[in-house]
Parts: sequence; structure tokens; C-alpha cells
Amino acid sequence: MATQRKPGPRTAAKIRPTPKPKVEEKPVVKKPKETATDREWMNSIREALLQRRAAITSVVKSNRNQLADNQGESADIADRASDGFEDELAAGLLSIETAQLEEINAALERIDKGAYGVCVNCQKPIPRKRLEVLPFAKRCLKCEGMKEQAARMAPPSTDEDESELD
Repeated sequence: MATQRKPGPRTAAKIRPTPKPKVEEKPVVKKPKETATDREWMNSIREALLQRRAAITSVVKSNRNQLADNQGESADIADRASDGFEDELAAGLLSIETAQLEEINAALERIDKGAYGVCVNCQKPIPRKRLEVLPFAKRCLKCEGMKEQAARMAPPSTDEDESELD
């Protein structure tokens, strides 16, 4: 015959705490301690940006003056056509140079705020080599490539297309 167990006093079951779900945290980009060479490098970048800004400002003023001087009417049709072509070229260059001035000013502002050298998209450091080549870069190569690829994929918008919709 089998022996039966007598019911004894019940003990409370051991309660195990439920594990807390892990929360994914965004990696914090820690700014490395600034050294004297970093300050020297940053000062050299600032100086290069200031020199480039001065040179472009001079060219922009020159192009604006050229456009203002060419407002006179030429009697010869060929001269007017040539002047028109030169004005279009100068206006295109002026647009490019003005955009570059805005980028330089934004880079100088990032230096002043302590955000220079950090990608505006992914918040990762931009390699020094890239900043030495393009001191007003605001994106790392990966993010810049994605931006350019998105721009190529977007349908081009022209004034002619917009006028057809009106």
C-alpha cells in the first residue's frame, strides 16, 4: 500500500519579481575633452571660414555691381544678346555664391554654439578630413549621400510645370 502524505501547513510560494522591460536609450554623444590642439584646429577652421567669407563677399559685390552696370540699353541686337547672356551667368554665379555664404555663416554659428563638427541629421561626429575639405559641412558623408539620393529621386519641379496647373 502507498503511504499518503499528510497535508501540512502550507508555506507561501516564493514570489519572484518580474523582470523590468529594457528601454532602448539613444546613445548620448559625449563631447571629448577639448585639448589645445583641438582649439588650434578649431581656430584654423574659423579663420579659413572667415577668409572664404571675405573672398565670396567681394565676388558677390562685384557681380552685383556688374549686373547694375549692365542695365543700360545697347543699340545693337548682338550686344544686347551678349549682355543678356553675361547677366544670366552672373546671376547664376551670384545665387551659388550667396548660398555658400549662408552655409559659411551657419558653420560659424555652429562653432560659436559648440555644435560644429556634429551631423545635423544623425548627431554623430563629422570626420575631420571632411571638415578640412569642406569646412561648412553640416552632415556626415552617409547622411549627405542619403539627402542627395532623395533629391535625385524627387520629381523635378519647374516653373513651366507649375504654370500648366494654373
